[in-house]
Amino acid sequence: MTVKTMLLSDLLEQLAGHPAGTLVTFGSGDLSVLRVKDRGPVAGPPVLNIEFAELYRITLDPNSPD
Repeated sequence: MTVKTMLLSDLLEQLAGHPAGTLVTFGSGDLSVLRVKDRGPVAGPPVLNIEFAELYRITLDPNSPD
C-alpha cells in the first residue's frame, strides 16, 4: 500500500482565495474530521494525520491504471 500524502503548502495553496466561512466537504460529503494529530518527523519532514470519524472502504483508485 502506498501512503498518499501532500505538502501542507500545496493544500493551503488550493484553499487560498476562499473565504474563511466557506464550507468544506470530505469524500462525497459523508466524512467528518475527528481530529488532526501531529505524528512528528518520522524520517524526513513533519507529518500531520487527519483522522475521519467514519470508517470507509476504498473501492476505486482513480489514479490506478485499471
